[in-house]
Amino acid sequence: MAKTGNPMEQKQPLKILQVASHRAATRGGAVQMILLARGLRERGHDVHCVFHRPIAEPETQRRGFLHSVADLSPRLFNLNSAIALWRFRRWVCDEEFDVIHSHRDPALRFCFLATLGLSVPVFVTQRGTVYRLPRWGIVRWAFRSRKLDRVIAVAEAVRRSLIEKDRLPPGRIEVVYGGYDSARFHRGVSGESVRFEFMLSADVPVVGIVGALVGKKGHADFFDAAARIVPRLPAVRFMVVGEGKPERFADLLERLGLSQHVIFTGHRDDMPEVLAALNVLVCASTKGEGLTGSLREAMAVGTPVVTTDVAGNTELVIHERTGLVVPIAAADAMADAVLRLLVDREDAKRMCNAAAEYVRGLCLNSNRSKQIEAIYSAIFASKQAQRKTENEFL
Repeated sequence: MAKTGNPMEQKQPLKILQVASHRAATRGGAVQMILLARGLRERGHDVHCVFHRPIAEPETQRRGFLHSVADLSPRLFNLNSAIALWRFRRWVCDEEFDVIHSHRDPALRFCFLATLGLSVPVFVTQRGTVYRLPRWGIVRWAFRSRKLDRVIAVAEAVRRSLIEKDRLPPGRIEVVYGGYDSARFHRGVSGESVRFEFMLSADVPVVGIVGALVGKKGHADFFDAAARIVPRLPAVRFMVVGEGKPERFADLLERLGLSQHVIFTGHRDDMPEVLAALNVLVCASTKGEGLTGSLREAMAVGTPVVTTDVAGNTELVIHERTGLVVPIAAADAMADAVLRLLVDREDAKRMCNAAAEYVRGLCLNSNRSKQIEAIYSAIFASKQAQRKTENEFL
């Protein structure tokens, strides 16, 4: 966690550039960038956003980011284009940004190459997974370069990974937990519309999993646990939320006898309502997570959570206090944890209340924006003081 004080009491507003390489403004990292940009704007900074070219403004508006996109001077660059790299470099020179903040490795590579030989007052990047850095190439060079002032890790687990696996200096890494939008995710959200859409009455237990239908999200383990739950609670339904191809699980669901119990929703724009419609949210991920966004959002709306012991999730879901933690790929333990929260409503309510308070203190976007602002300003002030000393010496 950043330990610097509040620089805005003493420091000038900063001109900040945020760069994301995501192809969809609804993906976690892009959402986090937009939230941060909004929070920094609210704190008086001049914030500009750059998206990878396939993201167009009408699409981001349709996805519910009208305010952030319309107000944050978005620009579109193809981050894989040499011509775009040169255009971006010229634009950065003209704009004279105080801060460049990249999100994900492709954005870091693009910004690093585009600013070679240029003086960037503050250059930081976001790190959201515990995967090791590439063994060679521009991204590894950028992470180890003195040009990169700070790595902002989304969890202590990510910070430990960078130090222990990649040998980065501890002093160059700050932990700032990912944020959520409290105007959208809160205890007052109702899931009635989602239950009505899928013809689920209020007394039907619904267990959900959120995430793209890819291997690391652990859907197969989730279905194995579901098969253990159904004989003990036949009315239960399992809601699978996220982009992907449900047919890849057709044979597995048939074999497990779950075909009539599972609902694939695809991508949803109404995630607060979806999470509020669930009786339990499960994160079954097996690797790669930094801090799963759906967990903090579920905790904010008051939905009980179960997570595997993966990466930074146990920093958010404290076992027996803010939710339940189970081993990775342990279907029996996952099933028992879900059943406990479905059956013991008082215990689930106790954890929900603690979770809502905890996640608000740890992940509220206004707090996150303030912490990252402090990191920017501390680096900016330090470099200004260094330049002043050097000039005096000369």
